[in-house]
Amino acid sequence: MKVIFVVNSFVNKVGNVGYRIGKIIDKAHMSGSDVTVVARGSENINSDIKRHTPGVLGNIPRLIKAIQIHLFKGLNYRYIDIKIFEFYFLFVFYILMKEQRKYKGKKIAHLVEPSPVILKHLKKYNFIVILDLAIAPSSYVKCLKEKGQGNGFFYNEKIDKYERACIKLSSYIATPSQFVFEEVNKIGTDAHLFIEPFGVDRKEVVVNRLDNCKVKFCFAGVINHRKGVDILLEAWGDPEFNDSELHLCGKITPEIQTILNEKKFSNIYLPGFVDIQSYMAKCDIYVFPSILEGSSKSTYEAMAMSLPVITTFESGSLVEHFKSGLIVEKIDVDSLKNAMLLLKRDKVLRENLSKNALEIVRKFTWDDYAKRYLELYKEVI
Repeated sequence: MKVIFVVNSFVNKVGNVGYRIGKIIDKAHMSGSDVTVVARGSENINSDIKRHTPGVLGNIPRLIKAIQIHLFKGLNYRYIDIKIFEFYFLFVFYILMKEQRKYKGKKIAHLVEPSPVILKHLKKYNFIVILDLAIAPSSYVKCLKEKGQGNGFFYNEKIDKYERACIKLSSYIATPSQFVFEEVNKIGTDAHLFIEPFGVDRKEVVVNRLDNCKVKFCFAGVINHRKGVDILLEAWGDPEFNDSELHLCGKITPEIQTILNEKKFSNIYLPGFVDIQSYMAKCDIYVFPSILEGSSKSTYEAMAMSLPVITTFESGSLVEHFKSGLIVEKIDVDSLKNAMLLLKRDKVLRENLSKNALEIVRKFTWDDYAKRYLELYKEVI
């Protein structure tokens, strides 16, 4: 089986979409598949794997992103990023097709970018294309805006059109969660839709929460509106949390810093960037009230550290309500506060949810994730 991975990211680099794709690439190569990678960059790929990257030019999108952040706020970075990658892909692709025109077997293309240009070219050369949509489509942001819930979100009309075109053109679409699955379905498609949750590798760290005098809540990620942190802080204002701790791990954004400056909480801790699983080992409850994700990596990490998780359906997590955690309504202070108070008060429930969370996530290692994709390739062929 021939598999080409088209990834507008850095393969195998932690913190990039390409990290998880690297797991599949390695597994596909080990299984004997003929693997080719076209990506923006790569780290630690087996030398036997054919790969095409633009070298230092792969960092151009990062430069454009910096320009958007610091100079031109209205610059459509994401659209420019895709167009640059399309140009590079087309340059490489025609060379690849000349080299492989005698190949008559089945060909899979794993496309990790909503580009109708790339998708059409792959289909033209008889690739069976699996479109990998890692996060909810832009149509969801548009819906939030229309409901008056989109404060802090940028609706990208050009990307929305690209995503809709790809979804219409696709025969197979992989999503990481029920949330993304449903949002793609709302757009309308004849494609076969699959849910393939992400993975996590649990670190061997000592978990000892018996000595915690205070109930410690933990959040990890970019500390911003999209992750629901403003809602979390409003819920935290309840006096019953005065004897608890809230640990916000990650980069804090100006709008949240402003709220913290105003509220002057004495029981909120901002450790910055940490080894998150080691940090979670000291906490009691993980809370992640995000408004928009694909399938939040941090919820997997929390479950792997045997933490009960309070989160939203929109986080795309593995959490099952009252089995491995609690699901709350997005942008709902009371829903979030009540769930947090319930777990704060009920230690037995916390412990039961913790045990179940660990049992569930054990089935979702990165190795299992890669194996599931190889089975998917066989299924579509």
